[in-house]
Amino acid sequence: MGAESRTASVAPHQPEQPVILEARPLAACGEIAGAWSHLAGRALEPNPFFEPGFLLAAVQHLVAFREVMVLLVWQGAEDGPQRRLLGFVPVFPRQGFFLPDALIGFSDRRVAHGAPLLDRQSAGAVIEALVAPRRQRLLDGRGLVLRAIERDGPLAATLRELAETGRLGVSSLPAAPAAPALPRSAAPLAALKGAGGLKLVEPRSQAALRDAVEIILAMEASGPRGRSGAATLHDTREVGFLRAMTRSLARGRHCRVGLLMQEETPVAGAIVIGRGARSWLYLGVEDEAMAGREPLR
Repeated sequence: MGAESRTASVAPHQPEQPVILEARPLAACGEIAGAWSHLAGRALEPNPFFEPGFLLAAVQHLVAFREVMVLLVWQGAEDGPQRRLLGFVPVFPRQGFFLPDALIGFSDRRVAHGAPLLDRQSAGAVIEALVAPRRQRLLDGRGLVLRAIERDGPLAATLRELAETGRLGVSSLPAAPAAPALPRSAAPLAALKGAGGLKLVEPRSQAALRDAVEIILAMEASGPRGRSGAATLHDTREVGFLRAMTRSLARGRHCRVGLLMQEETPVAGAIVIGRGARSWLYLGVEDEAMAGREPLR
């Protein structure tokens, strides 16, 4: 971890300090991983899909993430000892002949939740800085569009409050689009524990987690997705990402892997991202021979 990352990780809340925007390629954000991780832990709306463990693995292995830019919101001078990261907003520039230029909140089929990471104590100031690009001279007149925001979440509530008080320059906000792609589940692994005659095994070590992930990948490759050529194991970039992401997120307890066992044979498995009620099923598989039987259904 670099000096910049260490200092920005531990700097205290400083409401009197000015807020400054910076645009940086996602691929260059490894340098601030400490400050980024610290921000994720105090975010207004936690989002494991925008944690370092997910995005740094993605930008390393997946082409779709390599053009992603990040709007960073800092408090304090660049070289100052009290610099603090207040906002992390992944975006993708859009330019076209028939559409206005905009910075679009990054979305991808692997990303189930699009809320950017905003410091919960400074969320209002961060949002105001992001929607006042002329003052910051960063967005160059382009709009900022966020995607996959939960309309009942803390971020949406903060945006509505700012709009109602006139701090956003509008009197109301349209309904946000629903989060796409991946299903959200409050306790997908816990649900498997009630399966009679079966036991749920969750790895507790990095080595055991790695082995469980490989079993899940093999089960997926032996099923319908494997026969259609769509299994994760058939794509070297995708499998590299999944292996790196699960290991990285598991270190911070943001990824759980479970195998449903019948005696010593795995009959189903799941990779879950997030914590507690804020968790999403990322990949689920089951043994075809057991698919029609209760209690797997």
